[in-house]
Amino acid sequence: MTSHATGERTVSIASDDVESESSEPVFSRRTTIRPGEEQRFPNVATDPGRYRVVVETDSLSGEWTETTERCGIWLLLVDLYDERIEVRQPGSM
Repeated sequence: MTSHATGERTVSIASDDVESESSEPVFSRRTTIRPGEEQRFPNVATDPGRYRVVVETDSLSGEWTETTERCGIWLLLVDLYDERIEVRQPGSM
């Protein structure tokens, strides 16, 4: 996650394994991110599968469902702005 916002933001990140019968999230964290800061969350998805990831601030929300690679390597790049949350593919600007 990279913050392009003009001020500090409190962000909640949660992920669920779509293919699991468990109602417990795989990952859940609330953190503060400053303008220009990048934070990584390696435990959002640790095993191969489909995950629903929700990113929220006090006023914004974004949700994506992505599939990990067979080896469990997965990368979701999230850009946080003042008025939107966007996902971009690895290698894109």
